[in-house]
Amino acid sequence: MTNTYSSGANYEFRGTATGTFTTTPTANTVNNLTINRSAGVILSQDLSVNGILNLTIGILSTSTYTLTIVNNSSGAVIGGSTSNFINGPLIWQLATGQHILFQQEKVQLIYLSA
Repeated sequence: MTNTYSSGANYEFRGTATGTFTTTPTANTVNNLTINRSAGVILSQDLSVNGILNLTIGILSTSTYTLTIVNNSSGAVIGGSTSNFINGPLIWQLATGQHILFQQEKVQLIYLSA
């Protein structure tokens, strides 16, 4: 199944359905993203989150792709535990031109210093 979704909208992955997730007008971009799927979610392309990433249930596996958190607020990533985390490359844009790249297997809690 292939659907096209608005890049300015909020999305929640839940349930058991699989498919291709494509956004327009800005490709591979969403506003807020919630991972609420016990089976987890696997990226099949690079993805940018402009707002909040909420790790409720399940593992978000980026594989060889990169997840970019554009929001530079300390609350841009919420949730997370030993059973719901990001597995793979992550870029968190802290300020214009500055990035942090986490290439650890598990990113459970992320803090920004004031």
